[in-house]
Amino acid sequence: MPLELEHQKDGCLHVCMEENGLRACCFVSSHHLAATKEGQLRAAINRAALQAFQFGDPAL
Repeated sequence: MPLELEHQKDGCLHVCMEENGLRACCFVSSHHLAATKEGQLRAAINRAALQAFQFGDPAL
């Protein structure tokens, strides 16, 4: 899924990505940094998915 960008009042951007029902977000200080976070957000989602698979998700 593509990155979702939301402009904040302080000028920062809230950047989110959702894949396979999991969502990861971060803040960046400028628009050109948003694209560089895609890989990091995807890695965070993959870690969360692996953890849920290995240890179970108490929310389920």
